[in-house]
Amino acid sequence: MRVLYQHPSWGYRDAVNVWGVTPAEDKFAVANAGIDAMEKFFRSIVLPMTLAEFKIDDSRFEEMAVKAVEVGHLDGAHVPLNEKDVVEILKMCM
Repeated sequence: MRVLYQHPSWGYRDAVNVWGVTPAEDKFAVANAGIDAMEKFFRSIVLPMTLAEFKIDDSRFEEMAVKAVEVGHLDGAHVPLNEKDVVEILKMCM
């Protein structure tokens, strides 16, 4: 979530509107404060936050990446992603 919600247009809005973070000029800092609040809440309800906490290992990341790009048409997304990009994102989620 941290990687996704650091994008100012998503993370800032949710930080302010959902997590009650005070609006500020530094949208990146506000987004990070919102992510911290969200993670604190999720941990308080014992929700797993990483792939490892879901008991998912990295043994099939390459296969998952191929399918994600193929089925999700990620090569034509707003920010095009290839298999290598997807594997790196999955690794960040461990």
